[in-house]
Amino acid sequence: MSHASANDAPEDQAEAADDAGVRVRLAKEAADWSAERSGRVRGNHAVEFAPADVKPAPTPRPASRRAAKPARPKLTSAPSKPFVMSYDGVTSREYMDQVIARGAR
Repeated sequence: MSHASANDAPEDQAEAADDAGVRVRLAKEAADWSAERSGRVRGNHAVEFAPADVKPAPTPRPASRRAAKPARPKLTSAPSKPFVMSYDGVTSREYMDQVIARGAR
C-alpha cells in the first residue's frame, strides 16, 4: 500500500535515473583511477606526466658530521623518587597502617 500520489512517480523515476547516472560515472572514474595507478591507461586518456623542463639532479654532498652533544654534569645529591602516591596527605606507611587496622587484605 503506497501513500505516494501520482505526481510523485515521475520525480522518483527522475531521482532513480540520476542516482544510476551518478553510480555509472563514479564506477568509470574509479576504473580509470585504478588503471592509471596500476600503470595501465585506457583509451585516449594517455597523458605523459614528465615535466617539460627536466633539470639534472644535484650532486649529493658528503654527509657532514654533527657536533657531539655535551656530557651531562653528574649530580652529587641522591636521586629523588620519580613519583610518590598521595593518600589524602598521609604517608604510604600511615595509609598501610590504616588498611591493616581496618582488616582489609
